[in-house]
Amino acid sequence: MGGAQESLEHAEHVEHAIGHNKQIALLIAVIALFLALSETFGKSAQTSAISDNVEASNLYQMGPLLASVAAVCPGPLTFRFCRTRVVCS
Repeated sequence: MGGAQESLEHAEHVEHAIGHNKQIALLIAVIALFLALSETFGKSAQTSAISDNVEASNLYQMGPLLASVAAVCPGPLTFRFCRTRVVCS
């Protein structure tokens, strides 16, 4: 009889451990979801910052050229950037 009682108690402990493992697995899945979302938003912010930095660098480098174009082109200026030149219209 003692063996049967021990087996029953052991089965209850195993069942409790399985339920606890499922809770831990769910917690890990939720943490992984938050990590993936934060990485995605962080990468988007990084891409935006790099793009803004490149644009600022391009404008800084084009400053002298824009000044010379402004001296030649009359009236209000709008610029279109081509690969090798600035076109005013």
